[in-house]
Amino acid sequence: MPRQSTGGPDAADTRIHPAATEDAPGPGPATITVAGRRHPLNPYGTTLGRDPACDVVLASDLVSRRHAVIRRRGSGFEIEDLDSSNGTRVNGTPISGAYPLRSGDQLELADLKIDFWYAGAPPAPGGSLRQELRQAPGFGMRPLFLAVAGSVAGTVLPAALNSGTWGTLAGAAIGPVISTVFSTKHTGETGRVRAAAIALLSVAALVITVTGFTLGDKATGGAVLPGAGDRTATFPDLIEPNAVANTATSTPEPTAGGTTEPVTSAEPSSSETTDPVPDACLSGFVWREAVADDHVCVPPETRDQALADNAAADSRRSPTGGDYGPDTCLPGYIWRLVTPADLVCVTPEVHDQVETDNGLAGSRRVD
Repeated sequence: MPRQSTGGPDAADTRIHPAATEDAPGPGPATITVAGRRHPLNPYGTTLGRDPACDVVLASDLVSRRHAVIRRRGSGFEIEDLDSSNGTRVNGTPISGAYPLRSGDQLELADLKIDFWYAGAPPAPGGSLRQELRQAPGFGMRPLFLAVAGSVAGTVLPAALNSGTWGTLAGAAIGPVISTVFSTKHTGETGRVRAAAIALLSVAALVITVTGFTLGDKATGGAVLPGAGDRTATFPDLIEPNAVANTATSTPEPTAGGTTEPVTSAEPSSSETTDPVPDACLSGFVWREAVADDHVCVPPETRDQALADNAAADSRRSPTGGDYGPDTCLPGYIWRLVTPADLVCVTPEVHDQVETDNGLAGSRRVD
């Protein structure tokens, strides 16, 4: 049985091997993964063992105090067993002395399994893309955090320029691509590993960003970003009904003020052969549109009232708050409650009218 290293002068000499300085340029950054934790390697020599003085300390009683050393050798890396008690294996093969390593090799030091990887080198034969990504320093939680930061920055800048919901979405998608291109270049990823890391991190960052801002929009009742104007959402609602559908069969009707309002007709024109539009109103009624997707049919003057109440909403809230926080209404006003989330302050008469219109909504639509 090989004797255990005592850490004497001969063992210490293995830490920096003369060959580590040969054949520049050398390989990219190298890492090993032990029990799920990644450790960067020093190209001039990284010792592994149970001794606290080792560069990577291995918590196993079966591992020798100074078990092995990994160092750069020419254009690659090698591992050398330091006369350990229980030996070293590379991909299941016992080794004696120095042994060349390839990216993706699995090392066994006694009872511990260790994954080895370095940038800029082909993976070991049979290595899968999943294994390469798991070992790549450019793919993990920190790169994901950077990708999300890029997506958030790509969201904020177009919104500040008032580019609209689609422009904001485009920025949120482009931002993480740019950040991951730079982060993977910095960590040395190449080929299919870099392409996969950029794609996966960018998609994950976009999903996280869109979900986060959408939840924020729903909680506040409007776009949470400064500079987004009066938008009701940061990003476009891809499942929102087509607002044009309600005016497809409408005819203008004069209001009391002399202006015209689109009023949906129950009868299709002679040139129409399609079925009535869903949510189309009977003649004399229009969508209330007090909030987004408010398709309750009301008289035109009721919609005018809803728009006027929306415009005056800020002036009807208590500037100092109250029992209901910043949405507390001034005396004489109560919440409109077109929907449970509608906290626009209106007169009690308007609130009662809303309840009446909601109850009559079904009878005012085209069957």
